[in-house]
Amino acid sequence: MSGGAELNLPSMGTVEYRQDFLGDQVPDEFHLSLVGNGRVVPSSLFMVGGWLELSCHGVQSVARCRLGEDIDDSPVHHLNFAAKKNARAEARIVLNGVDDFDVTVGFTGHEDPFRVGGAWLYRSKTKSWWFQVIDRGIESKIYTDFCHVPGQPFCLGVSTSENEVVGYVERCERAAILSNIPTDFGMPFEFQLWNGSVPGGGWSSPTMWVDYLLIHQDR
Repeated sequence: MSGGAELNLPSMGTVEYRQDFLGDQVPDEFHLSLVGNGRVVPSSLFMVGGWLELSCHGVQSVARCRLGEDIDDSPVHHLNFAAKKNARAEARIVLNGVDDFDVTVGFTGHEDPFRVGGAWLYRSKTKSWWFQVIDRGIESKIYTDFCHVPGQPFCLGVSTSENEVVGYVERCERAAILSNIPTDFGMPFEFQLWNGSVPGGGWSSPTMWVDYLLIHQDR
């Protein structure tokens, strides 16, 4: 082989995915699962940049948006993120209330809820967020005293490895789990919102807006 200039390439040590939801459609790589009057659409409510809007109203509605899918070996099953590759993610979201709805944000897993790779869950009954990991149906979870402020953006983060999964709020560590980490399957990233019944009858109308999703992992 003759000598000459070398091919210069950027560092290939890290894979990065970033979605700012700037378009007028839900990005093709996201897969939606809607129940009842659940809805996932682009939103310009905040008028600065793009947002993804998940909303529910009416009886027992669910809006779910997944990067990767995985339910029962879906034909769009692309679980490219993995704890063994130190996958880590951050999403910035806004919620319109605190009552009568539930939320999931984070890495779920193959045959969810049989496996969950590291996810934040909001439960309105406790008015707090908690962090969950599940492997083969065995759950580890940590409750926190964090509750969001309606209408105020905040960041949720997840950092995974084969030995530890850590949850972050506003880039500050709030939960660390050392057991029941699923490492033998890939993980999708999920935003899920579902409503609940309200006192006196009827159903709530929650909305979640997503500003961006950023995921890094090792090659």
